[in-house]
Amino acid sequence: MIEPTSSPDLQNYKFSPHYIATQIRLLRTDKQYSGSFLIAEGDTDARVWKNLVDSTNCRVENAHNKDNAVKVLNILEKDNFAGVLAIVDADFWILEGTVNSNPNLLLTDTHDLETMLLKSPSLEKVLSEHGSEQKVKDFGKDIRQTLLESAKVIGYLRWASLKFN
Repeated sequence: MIEPTSSPDLQNYKFSPHYIATQIRLLRTDKQYSGSFLIAEGDTDARVWKNLVDSTNCRVENAHNKDNAVKVLNILEKDNFAGVLAIVDADFWILEGTVNSNPNLLLTDTHDLETMLLKSPSLEKVLSEHGSEQKVKDFGKDIRQTLLESAKVIGYLRWASLKFN
């Protein structure tokens, strides 16, 4: 693919929904790739989802933010582009009661990918791999619950800040 120069205007264009949708369309025209596409919200999300999908049948593309992911999906759907899904963080849509009616737009089960991982057995694996068994035992409380309760306060403050400017 042709990469834009480092001009700020061209760099911004590189991350535009139309540019990303065009990249995906071009990939589909390449006879070497006929699989489906998963549009991820950001770089970290794309790296995680790449490890969870069959890369021979599904290519993960980074939209660089949630708004772009939704717009790229909409652009491709208007063109009847088959085999594309987008997955984005639910973020505060859960608290605000925002309803997603697009079956090709998937939301995380919790606030974001990180909180989904926190609720999964991954936490125990990380603690087992990187934590001290004795320190975990000495903590005396449920680590998962402590982390969630601590983050909840910050999350509500972020939501209030965004909601009320």
